[in-house]
Formats: sequence, C-alpha cells, structure tokens
Amino acid sequence: MRDCCYGLLDLKKVQKTVGKGHYFSCLDFKFRYVCITGSNDSIVRARGCRTAAVFIHDMSPPRLCPASPEKLFGCSAAAQVKTSRETKGQYLSVNMAFSVGVMSAMYLTKGAHLNPAVTLSFCALGQVSWDRLVPYCLSQLLGAYIASGLVYLVYYDAIMNFSGGVLTVYGPNETASIFATYPSEFLSLGSSFLDQVIGTSMLMLCILGLGEQRNTPAPSDLIPAIVAVIVLGISMSMSGNCGAAINPARDLGPRLFTLTAGWGPEVFTCYNYWFWVPLVAPCIGALIGTLLYQILISLHLPDPADREDVFSRNRTLITTVRKGEFPDASRLLLLHLCALLEGLLRVCV
Repeated sequence: MRDCCYGLLDLKKVQKTVGKGHYFSCLDFKFRYVCITGSNDSIVRARGCRTAAVFIHDMSPPRLCPASPEKLFGCSAAAQVKTSRETKGQYLSVNMAFSVGVMSAMYLTKGAHLNPAVTLSFCALGQVSWDRLVPYCLSQLLGAYIASGLVYLVYYDAIMNFSGGVLTVYGPNETASIFATYPSEFLSLGSSFLDQVIGTSMLMLCILGLGEQRNTPAPSDLIPAIVAVIVLGISMSMSGNCGAAINPARDLGPRLFTLTAGWGPEVFTCYNYWFWVPLVAPCIGALIGTLLYQILISLHLPDPADREDVFSRNRTLITTVRKGEFPDASRLLLLHLCALLEGLLRVCV
C-alpha cells in the first residue's frame, strides 16, 4: 500500500477507474477523505462532484526534492573553499557540508532516494519496483544539475575572480572540481575504480543494517543523522584519491552542468575519459555491498517468529522468577545452556 490519493469527494457521485490491485478505503459516506491504496498509480474520475479538485500525492518512499540539498550544500562548500584558497574553509568543510546536505534531504523528504546506486540495490532486493528505477535516477540527476546551477549563480563572481575568467579542468586555477569529482594525477584507472567500489560497498552495508528489524534497527527519526555520519566517515577516509563520489547522480549531474556552462567537453575527455568510473563503479559497489550483507549478516539473523519465541520464553522465565518461583541452580543452568545451544544451531543452519 504505497500509493495514496486523497480528495474531498461526494462518494455518491464518484465514478472510479483504478488499476489492478487497488481498492477504496473510505472514512465516511459523504464529503470525507477518500483513500485509494495499491501498488501502482491510481486514477480517480469524479463526475458531478461539488469538489472538482483532487489532490494526488505519492506516498511511496522515493519522493525527491527538485534541487538536492546534498549537492547544493556540498558544492557550495567546495566553491567557498576553492575560490578563497582555503582561507574560508578547508577540505573537511566540504565533507561536512555534503553530510549535512544528505541529512537535510532525508529529513525534508521521508525515504528520499538521493543515490542511483542505492536505488539500484533496493530494486535488486525487491524493495523498489524495477519500473521506478529509471524515473528515480533521472530525478536524482535533475536535482544534481539544478543544484549545480544554483551554486554557479551564487559563486559566479568568486569563480570568475579565482579563474581569471577562464573555466578549465587542469591547472592551479581550475574550477571544474567545485562541481564534479576528478582523480589525482598519480592515480591509475584500476585504483580509482576500486576506490569507488569499496566506498559504495561500505555505504550500502551500513544503510542496510540501519533498518534490519531482526537485528538492532536504528530509530527511524535518527536514520538521516546516522546516514549523514556514515557519509562523513567515508568522505573523510576515502576521498583523497578521487573525491569519494559514491553517487553517480552527484557526479554526472554537475559534470553535465559544467559541460553546458562553459567548461566544455574537456570535463568528459580529461584524464583519459575518466568520467565513467564514478558512474559504473558505485553501482557495482552497491550491489557487492548488498550481496555481502545478505551473505554475512542477513542469512544468519533469526526469523521474526523465532525471535518472538525466544523473547516469549525469556519473558516467561522472568515472570516466574519475579513471582518467587525460583528454579534450582541446575535447572536454571540447563535452561541457559539450551538457549545457547539453540542459538548456535540456528546460526550454523
């Protein structure tokens, strides 16, 4: 039940046309909110209703902001640090700004998808429909492009003053790295590819663990802040080689903007056409991280029903002790040994 449509309608005069698997859930008979739930988009046609306007709202998780705060905060910090020659911030400022942007975007839009690699992994897990992958990725790309344009407008004078009016990718006065990521001159193609794969794998491993109900899930209200800290840790430890993009949209969107804003095709041809690395490697890394999580963690966690059985037995034992019906020491020890053996068998199986 991911899609919802709310409207103030006269139910006696409503004619509905909905897709397969949809149904009505009505709170009242007349002039009340109507909710349509299902797996696909719904169509409601109300003829002769007093209220003609129907508010359509997609309640599915990946609702996206038009201009991603992640890119807006991060690229703005990069522009400030770059154009001031690190007198108004340092490299850590950029890492922290991107992390705050991730947290802000996730709080602004609950369940927002900011990274195509993460969306791809959720599709592979069956948590997101495959037919939504391309629209979500395009939305993420558009958000990154718009955010880059806003950064360019805000720091236009500073960029022109720093670069002398010459927008380049190479040299001490290059400004293309404000927007997209570029490798260090000493870095090989294989090393940069591995860098992105490992970074995105770590990101996906940590994200999947946050919502695991069979383990120790994080409180839903704290997940954006925790993800921001994870991104900050990856940025601080794995950005020295090529900027720790770990997000195809974060790199391609700004790169497309610089292509159209005056930097030219050099943003794609530089460093032996390196641009494809932050597009492909994060997707592979996210899938690897997802696979590792399933093999190393998910398969070894108890089923929810089994875990409930364990909790039930523990509650029974605690209740018995609280009532004063203390079992003898040998029986208590036997109970603990049986519980331990049962847990080991489940892990091995």
